[in-house]
Amino acid sequence: MEHFRSTVSSVWQQLKNSIKCTDTGANWSVLESVAPVLSAEVNIDENGVILLAGYYPTKPSQVQFEQKYIYAGTAWKLVGFSIEAK
Repeated sequence: MEHFRSTVSSVWQQLKNSIKCTDTGANWSVLESVAPVLSAEVNIDENGVILLAGYYPTKPSQVQFEQKYIYAGTAWKLVGFSIEAK
């Protein structure tokens, strides 16, 4: 989690005690060898947020994800994400 906190936006860095991981027992390492598929065109919204949404074509369940980024200082920083196997 320390690496994660150091690479996200400063807003999230200030919330370090509220970022928690729940161990679901899922083996996410299988995604390392699978290319993600974007499900929508990547655009910047009116608030300057980029949304990347897509899935990993895994079986028996697809792993769907969303990631949101804002430009902070000199780089794009993560401000929101979700990942779920469906």
